[in-house]
Amino acid sequence: MIQKFLFRFPDAKTISLVGDFNNWDANQNIMKKNDDGIWSVDVEINYGYYRYKYLIDSLFLLNDPFANMYIPGDNGELYSLLIINENGERIINTEEYNVHIKQYNICDRITEGVCESNKKSFNQTDEKIVCRLEFTNVTGIHSTSMLWYKPNNEFYYITENVLYASDDENNKPIIQWFWIDIKDGMPPGKWKVKFYIDGAFIFEDYFIIKPRGYVFNNGRVSFK
Repeated sequence: MIQKFLFRFPDAKTISLVGDFNNWDANQNIMKKNDDGIWSVDVEINYGYYRYKYLIDSLFLLNDPFANMYIPGDNGELYSLLIINENGERIINTEEYNVHIKQYNICDRITEGVCESNKKSFNQTDEKIVCRLEFTNVTGIHSTSMLWYKPNNEFYYITENVLYASDDENNKPIIQWFWIDIKDGMPPGKWKVKFYIDGAFIFEDYFIIKPRGYVFNNGRVSFK
């Protein structure tokens, strides 16, 4: 039976649906975008259980916000799960799950405590750029993804985590870190991050990497 897939990602140039049903072949189920930035594709899929994801611009994978559920693979990565019954109907998981973002900061180190400030400007000599998120009231299992973009809006990197709380821990805060190392040759300017939960866009933010320069101090030249 024909199954329709819809995914909103306005900034993408190409999106392919990949999964167990097409041997993860990006050329089989290429999606089309409408004027609202929603991508779609119809695929004939028979009875069974299938893992799948969306391949964005042949660069990175995101889960489907409308998936029945999410399951971890052998590598610890979380996948969207499609379930088709014997009548060719998609089984829909109607249970509601919660995720609450209590706090978000950008800082230059990984810390259990709250970042002293929301740092927006980094030097080339800083070690890391770290996005710290604190979650509460977490139920279910979720994929969390931070996408990093260069000043020219070119995709740079994706950092991912699995968000989960056991029944006796769902009222306790959960902290996750998403970071990139500052390396030589990284272009200075205004960078952007976009945060997704289960493939659904949540928020975006920015930070600035300063150009490498030097200052005079008592007649000596030092880099900053």
